[in-house]
Amino acid sequence: MMDPLTALALASNIVQFVDFTSKLISTTHSLYASTSGAKAEHLELELLANTLRSLADDAAPPSQRIKNVSSEESTFIELGDMCRRVSDELLTVLQSLRVKGSHRGWTSFIQALRSEWKQKEISALQARLDRIGDILNAKILKNLQIKVYLELKDLNKQNTRLQAARAHDIEVLASDIQAKFEEMGQEFEKIHEQTTTTESLKQLSLAAKQGRTYSAEQQILDLLHFEGMENRHANIRPAHDKTFPWIFESSTTPGSGRSGSEFVEWMVSEDNLYWISGKPGSGKSTLMKYVWNHDLTRMNLQKWAGGSQMVVCKFFFWTASRAELPKSQEGLIRSILYQMLRQFPDLIPHALPSEWHAYILRDLAPSRLRNDDLQLSELLVAFERISSQLVTKNIKFCFFIDGLDEYSGKPNEIIPLIEALGSSPNIKTCVSSRPWNEFEKAYGQSRSRKLYMEEFNRPDIERYVRDTLEKDPTYQELQEMEDTTPDLVKDVVDASSGVFLWVYLVVQSLLDGLSNEDSIANLQRRIRQLPKTLKEFFRSIFNHIDEFYMEQTAHVFLVTLRANQTLPLLSYWFIEQEDDFAIKLEVQPLSMQKTNFRLKQMRKRLNACCKGLLEVQFDEASDNENASLSSSVLFQWKVDFLHRTVRDFLIEKEMQDLLTGWAKSGFSADLMICQALLAQIKTSPQEAEYLHPDGPVEKLRSISCCHFRGIEPADEQNWTRSLTLVDALKETMQRIRAAAGLSGETPAMKFLTTCPQEKSP
Repeated sequence: MMDPLTALALASNIVQFVDFTSKLISTTHSLYASTSGAKAEHLELELLANTLRSLADDAAPPSQRIKNVSSEESTFIELGDMCRRVSDELLTVLQSLRVKGSHRGWTSFIQALRSEWKQKEISALQARLDRIGDILNAKILKNLQIKVYLELKDLNKQNTRLQAARAHDIEVLASDIQAKFEEMGQEFEKIHEQTTTTESLKQLSLAAKQGRTYSAEQQILDLLHFEGMENRHANIRPAHDKTFPWIFESSTTPGSGRSGSEFVEWMVSEDNLYWISGKPGSGKSTLMKYVWNHDLTRMNLQKWAGGSQMVVCKFFFWTASRAELPKSQEGLIRSILYQMLRQFPDLIPHALPSEWHAYILRDLAPSRLRNDDLQLSELLVAFERISSQLVTKNIKFCFFIDGLDEYSGKPNEIIPLIEALGSSPNIKTCVSSRPWNEFEKAYGQSRSRKLYMEEFNRPDIERYVRDTLEKDPTYQELQEMEDTTPDLVKDVVDASSGVFLWVYLVVQSLLDGLSNEDSIANLQRRIRQLPKTLKEFFRSIFNHIDEFYMEQTAHVFLVTLRANQTLPLLSYWFIEQEDDFAIKLEVQPLSMQKTNFRLKQMRKRLNACCKGLLEVQFDEASDNENASLSSSVLFQWKVDFLHRTVRDFLIEKEMQDLLTGWAKSGFSADLMICQALLAQIKTSPQEAEYLHPDGPVEKLRSISCCHFRGIEPADEQNWTRSLTLVDALKETMQRIRAAAGLSGETPAMKFLTTCPQEKSP
């Protein structure tokens, strides 16, 4: 299909060709003075030939591979071909006239043309031009008007989704195009003819081309963007109130002998790299999110940037991601490129020239260039091209890259890439990681350009513990009633070793004790008896799980480990049901009353069987359009591990053996996920906005597809059950699409070829 902006530009160009050619063969188009020499004649004929050729090229369709064209688009293509044939004939005449350059004295092109053609041929040519004008009348242009407005509306919508810096430009473009259409409408009424002025069409053509430019920019941004790009950053808990102020302070941090302003000094200096390190669970990612969001970060970096524009970009590696990109080099570069180019779309043609020309010339339909076609080497070249433009464009960037230890490869693979990213004097990079030897060697040599969380976060831990306990009514009452109140806060802080996650778990244990009316002495004993490392703490939690919940606990953890993507909270409610529950379930939307009740139930059940090692969070990184749906709570309350260290603990062989032993015989996490998602799809709203290709129901179907692929035929019983579920899913999708008034085939369930084999953790 030809998009409306391309059609508008083509229609305008055809009219301009007809207008120019009609004037050329009329008596009104002067050629040159009769006294001019042969050389001048030759040059003027050359100029006419070039102009005619250019106009004919612009009037031709942008690609010969346009398929599924409408009758209106077919008309444009036919008219473009007619223009090209007229052009070819006149170019032949011009070539002949240039060869016969000795004939001088022509005062107009028509005189010259009559020396080559008879009047009958000239009249026939004019008739053909008139026919083109008659076909391409104002009616066709007016029909395009509505389509163009809808296209501009979609451009604005996509701009919002991609967060590109074109909102004002698209608004101005839409206003200009509307003004030109209105101007043309007034001319139609004035002269009562189905024609319009060339100047108005010329302006419309230029505006349409600008719209195509914005569309091409969006296509390339979409090419770089990938699902889950923002998930890790969005799911990191915000910093506790009034914690981390030391990162921007200049006074000496108590007990460390270090200046808290060294991070600020780095931001305003010419040094290109700063390293934030610390133990697992010490709060590195939380600090990175805090710094990234803080206004003081941008204010200080602007001092470094001086008169240049200052832009910050981020990437948070995520080893627990079910997809590969959030923990890969390719994901890092694509995310950085996307953020750079969406803020400076004028750099897109420089960064990816081949893709740019493919889109702008419409030689390649968007569906034919997938985002996995861009290789890492091509992405790096694109980054180098942008870097080379920064000085002349007066732009400076600062990258915040969190969790280098969560990169899926080896540290010695990611370290050179970080170095390459910061090689430009116009780029700074702040990275964070655990204090592994490789990172210590690469980034730990400068004392003033690194920090270790455990050396700084003691005041933050103290504030968190004190604020949390003092909000508890029972703790307040104990403080008032006890004759002597030991400082529980100090006890926790002293034992924490700077590990914030350990503190969080200890505080949860203390709150449990307070709910059981523990005395201060018993609370102190809790602190002394609690394990002092995260791994020991996790093991202790499993040792205290009620035997009644062991099977349910195993199923929930194994499903969460196995899931191709984080699953909705409601899916976990269906996981608890009988094996054939999803097959027997009717295809009928769930009421919001039942939905909210089940979500409330499931939160409590997860807490009972998983003891806080899984958490429920609202997925703020989900597509904005889906987030606005009335039933978004069905899909956007997601379940994931409390912290990466929980997942690391559970994938150890000892814990895998334990969970497998607790699970029921023949348990398949893949099959259980498929059953739960089928049930959730059956009870989803039957409305079109939930069923579009990027909609929540289609995403659940896609996840199911991957997990069907994970069930081995050798597991005969589960394989047979999976085939029944596949048939049920196909039928369900057909029924809810029909109920939503959607025609066409259900998205294919060719999971054996479209979904990669998932390996068990």
